[in-house]
Amino acid sequence: GVLSLHCGSEFLDLNMPRDESCIARIVERAREFWPWVETGKEPPLDPEKDLYVPVGANLETWHRLAAEYRWLDQERAAHAGKLKAIEKVLAEKEEALLALMGEFALADSGGLRISRFLQQGAIDYKAALKALQPELADEELEAYRRKASERVRITVRQAETSAGPGEVEPIAEPPETGAQASVEPETEAAFWF
Repeated sequence: GVLSLHCGSEFLDLNMPRDESCIARIVERAREFWPWVETGKEPPLDPEKDLYVPVGANLETWHRLAAEYRWLDQERAAHAGKLKAIEKVLAEKEEALLALMGEFALADSGGLRISRFLQQGAIDYKAALKALQPELADEELEAYRRKASERVRITVRQAETSAGPGEVEPIAEPPETGAQASVEPETEAAFWF
């Protein structure tokens, strides 16, 4: 077969050889999936691939926790600006104090004790390995890779207003802990795909 792609004002045609094993896998997966279509029931969710959507009491809890999280994130952002300004002034004061100390390594006066010291730098093991063992391939290092660790990224968006998606309102005051969030009931007629 041929796969044609439209690129600007031109077409790019790619020859796609027939892959019987790929076709067999697609047909097999379609046969596994088809009963879900016929019965109109949602297939079991895959936690690795599907989006978690809370329902019932979990939805109310989620909305309450989300409101609290968004408010705290808003507070953190407000204080971050103040903290950055304070840290800048502190750095200026530290620089002035170090200038007064001159070559001295220790100082203690006015409720401040300052210790000046050297800390050994970290070794760039990747650069060292490339320099000492340039023939070593990255694939050979995989046996020494540590176990993966889970990370979490939370993207804070404002809550949607009753006006609809995209319309947001800032959180002016902290949500009451344990307050029930207003949620719209799910409709029975909603189709899952």
